[in-house]
Formats: sequence, C-alpha cells, structure tokens
Amino acid sequence: MDYQWVSPSVIDVLSEESDRSRTNLDTLEELVIESVGRNLADLLNTRQGSVPHLPDYGLPDFSRIYARESGCIEFLRQSIEQCIIKYEPRLTSVRVVVDKKNKNQADLSVKFLIEALLRVPSERTVFFKTMVQDVEEIKIRPM
Repeated sequence: MDYQWVSPSVIDVLSEESDRSRTNLDTLEELVIESVGRNLADLLNTRQGSVPHLPDYGLPDFSRIYARESGCIEFLRQSIEQCIIKYEPRLTSVRVVVDKKNKNQADLSVKFLIEALLRVPSERTVFFKTMVQDVEEIKIRPM
C-alpha cells in the first residue's frame, strides 16, 4: 500500500515530537492517531479570537463558567464536538459524551470521551479521553 498522500502536519514537522527515532510507534496508523491527538490538544487549548485569520478556531473562553451551573457542561460538550468537526478533517462521525465514571464531588474536573471515525490511512473508530481541569489547560489522550 502506498500512503504517500498522508503527510504530517506542519506542527508535527516542526516539533521535536515528530522525530520518529524517539518514538516506538511502528505503524502509520499509530503515527496518525498520535498526530490527531496533538492537534486536538492544540485545538482545544486555543481560545476563540486568539487566531486572527480564524476567529472561531478553538473553544470559547469558558473562564467565567461555573462547572456546576446548569447547562455549562452541555455547552462545553457541544463546543468541543463542533470544534473537532470543523477543524480536524481526519476525523468524521465525531461524538463527544460526558464521562460520568469516577465522578467525585470534590473533583472540579469534567471528563469527556471523544469517539470518531479516523479517515486515514484506513477507516477505524478511535477514542480519546479529555479532561477539563481548569481554564488553563485541557488534557487529551488516546484510549
């Protein structure tokens, strides 16, 4: 199979993380999943309005949203889902759900599960877990 049409993102090319000698990933699919994960982390940690030529790139500023307020978790869920649909073309059929496992009243974090169809190099369902702990950083990892 020839996968020459799949090229790394500009961020992957410029970052140290794209150095294949440092990673034990051995398949193109794993490399693409890792790249998508990095892109999702960058995307979800960017606030709308901070990229002048793409004013809706990233998530809205939710620093003033109180995590227990009615509807705010659903607002975050929808915002994450729409952001991924618009700005991560390697994923289709994106679905974001609230992870209700390990819910602790003292824990102010909100966890989301992202399920999507990875389009390249072959169609495959992939899962990512993301955690909104505070307004400074959203963590994401493949499952």
